[in-house]
Amino acid sequence: MKTLVCSWIILGVTTVGAFANPGTKKISKAKPQVSVEQQLASQLTYPTAMQKATGNGVVVIQFRLADDNKLINPTVFSTDKQLNDELTRQLLSAKLSLPEAGDSEQVHTARLRFKAAE
Repeated sequence: MKTLVCSWIILGVTTVGAFANPGTKKISKAKPQVSVEQQLASQLTYPTAMQKATGNGVVVIQFRLADDNKLINPTVFSTDKQLNDELTRQLLSAKLSLPEAGDSEQVHTARLRFKAAE
């Protein structure tokens, strides 16, 4: 009887192992998403208003996206008006690709860090 029970156990384990196919696991081919900050940083140049500064600068911006993913009404939050104007001009030509489709009423916020040239 022991031999019969052991045989059934071995047969069961072998059958389960035969039908378990780890090779059919789906591998995601999705590309990693680039953050909003990274997309903006790649499209902006270092502001001349910050060149005279010695340290690093952080600027917060808010904007909306049009249907074609261009920035609408960018607002730069800093105390330097020249910096605000320069970054606003640059942001008006920026275009983003966000994974979620938003409406033009949704306000996006991004924090950009500028490093002083060494």
